[in-house]
Amino acid sequence: MNEEMEIAFIGTKGIPARYGGFETFVEQVSIKLAKKKYKCVVYSVLNVKSTKIKNLKIIKIPQTGIRSIDRLIRELYPIIDLFKNRKIIFQIYGPSLFMPLLKLFRKKSVLSTDGLEWKRYSYSTLTRIFVYLGYKLGVKYATSVTTDSKFTQQWFYKNWQRRAFFIPYGPRPKKKISIDKENTLKKYNLEKNMYYLFVGRLVPEKGVHVLIKAFTQVNTSRKLVILGADPKIGSPYKKKLLKMANENVKFLGAIYGEEYKDICEACYANMRPSINNGEGIGPATIEALGFGNCIIASDVPQNIEALGEAGIFFPRSDVNSLMKKIKYIEENYNIVQIYRKKAIERAKLFSWKDIIDKIEDIYQKL
Repeated sequence: MNEEMEIAFIGTKGIPARYGGFETFVEQVSIKLAKKKYKCVVYSVLNVKSTKIKNLKIIKIPQTGIRSIDRLIRELYPIIDLFKNRKIIFQIYGPSLFMPLLKLFRKKSVLSTDGLEWKRYSYSTLTRIFVYLGYKLGVKYATSVTTDSKFTQQWFYKNWQRRAFFIPYGPRPKKKISIDKENTLKKYNLEKNMYYLFVGRLVPEKGVHVLIKAFTQVNTSRKLVILGADPKIGSPYKKKLLKMANENVKFLGAIYGEEYKDICEACYANMRPSINNGEGIGPATIEALGFGNCIIASDVPQNIEALGEAGIFFPRSDVNSLMKKIKYIEENYNIVQIYRKKAIERAKLFSWKDIIDKIEDIYQKL
């Protein structure tokens, strides 16, 4: 039956993953399903001419350079392209203004959501309105709905009376120490255990400003490495972060692939300072568990849900509390070691095999 089922992955910027959580998830899921003989097509804004993976096809989506319009195109273009295909399952990520159209023509669809996205501080008022409307319509009219956190799953049921399936992200396998890892660290002038790490987009809801303000008040020989891109080139928020930083804060931009893994695995501690409960459980948090990182995180619901007893928590936006947590692990390496072991154990709860099994079950029952 796998060979007869066709799945279109719609709404993201596509693969290879070069942006955020949705793209990371699509990359992992589409490849794993294709290897199980599902026919998968990923619509992407990237110029990828071909893939060596059998049953996986990548189609380029035209873009205008206007963010609001491009977001609509990423959903509408694939729907028009595939509308006559009766076998296709429309796997849509994020808000979906066109879901009622799929419902009207009895198309099979799955909406995968990213937290309460319309609550994000980095969005304009108009964007929040359209994102909210897109989720409201998508959640109501999709054949099936998935969330990446139980917090969001419960919110949808309580507020919109819609049952959703909880499908989290999975971790990346921990690498063995290698010459390549040493070379990566040398390339970026880093030393193992001599830096704290933040991974994520440079937007206000991620709480990077809280992290930098706390870190620069700690007397330490370690650095703070910021690994992530500015979604809006030259944004006021990025400029604010640069002004707050001192010589011990390094902005490395977006790094992917093996170098990303090398940098994550060698950090002293991984920092998750989010200040907003509008996000889902991002892949960077689950990957930090898989890498066996000691993790300091804010007490937003998605962090508590993901990390459980494997996280060292502080009240969101509380600079003084975060500063004390950093000082605490600076002076107690044994605590870092304890939480690294807890992370590895916690990561076992997020198995890619279980995730793919759940996704297959949803598709089979549509």
